[in-house]
Amino acid sequence: MFRSHGQRYIQSYGVNTDQIRFIKDVTKCKTPALGGVLISCKTCDQKTYLYKSCGNSQCPKCQSIKRLQWQDKLSSKILKCPYQHIIFTHPHELNYIANVKTKLVYNALFKAAWNTLSRLSKSKTNLGATPGMVAVLHTFGSDLKHHIHLHTLVTFGGIDKMGEWRFPTRKNKIAPYRQMCSTIRKEYLKILHKSLEQEDLESYEQVQTTLSSLANIRWCVHNTPPTMHTKIIEEYLGRYVCRIGVSNKKLKYDDQTQEVQLEYNDYKNQEKNKAAPKAIKHIDPLVAIHQILRHVLPSHFQKVRYYGLMTTKNQKQICKNIPDLLRQDKNCIRKLFEILRALLQMDDGEQEIGCISCGAQDLAREEVKPDPVWYNKHIAWKQKGSKTRNRSPDNDHKTYHPPKNKPLSQVAQVSRALGVQKSGTTA
Repeated sequence: MFRSHGQRYIQSYGVNTDQIRFIKDVTKCKTPALGGVLISCKTCDQKTYLYKSCGNSQCPKCQSIKRLQWQDKLSSKILKCPYQHIIFTHPHELNYIANVKTKLVYNALFKAAWNTLSRLSKSKTNLGATPGMVAVLHTFGSDLKHHIHLHTLVTFGGIDKMGEWRFPTRKNKIAPYRQMCSTIRKEYLKILHKSLEQEDLESYEQVQTTLSSLANIRWCVHNTPPTMHTKIIEEYLGRYVCRIGVSNKKLKYDDQTQEVQLEYNDYKNQEKNKAAPKAIKHIDPLVAIHQILRHVLPSHFQKVRYYGLMTTKNQKQICKNIPDLLRQDKNCIRKLFEILRALLQMDDGEQEIGCISCGAQDLAREEVKPDPVWYNKHIAWKQKGSKTRNRSPDNDHKTYHPPKNKPLSQVAQVSRALGVQKSGTTA
């Protein structure tokens, strides 16, 4: 899909350098442009090429190793105490601000979530201590719509000023639900008001009325009961840490009909205590590319953050007071897996791999160098004289727009569905 329509999308709509880099990396992923390995069978001369991944932190086709590494790192930090999964949802009325002020809005959500939990936890009626929190930002729903929310894993307890471990006063939550909703609303609006006023006074005056109206509605905060079995939550969070919210399996592109099929979870028709049924929607390729690029995060943005007891600094200092029963014996676990992986590799693992044609195990391995000519010959998304060429990293904040005399008749119908204005920004 990106190889067939990425060039047309870039020329027709306003995109920034991060999105151009993402399109280029995805179109190169697992192709001769990046090089790879050639496996040859010495018996039947069967040849198999294994090409390298692009390594983009948001590519939907690779990054599985980085995901497992992150899960292993998170497991080593998890304490042997109950954890509560809390989800803070960003109001959809402010999504258009996130399209323009992406970093500002996402940073405000992180700060507001931690300020809410730390403020409520300091109250002796709730906890009277400092908890730990791991926060992971999601900007998408199952159907790739703009659904900004923050998944957090919060320790069901914390360390007080005396250095002693304390559990919450309630059995199933750190603070009352209504108190949590009102506090996140107050903290987020305060941070957003201050940030917008300091950074862009003109934008602040335009959205001031909308921000004021949101102070009178209840915000959505979802609390799950505390649990010691955090493995499922860790796998769920890790699933989307190193990619955008759609995998290559859920997205199917038909080159003949020029149509994209997206498989998603139909939560509207979900029955109680049952998994959500699967549904399929058919969308135009440019619409699909637009929905995917909307979730590309800015460069060097940290979508996973640690707070309180979960930070490295506090784990070295404050967490010395945590009882031994609550500590994770992380060294033994990590060393055990490292030893097992090494033994599996040493135990003649390569002898079990055979030729896909004849099954012979006498294979030869040869490095394949990257082929820059292949990309220009088969994809060639950069046309001669395009303004997207030779862009310097200093212009990352700038947005590329096509020339005014550029005909847009090819995507006129799609632009109405996307709500794209002449300037290239979403309405």
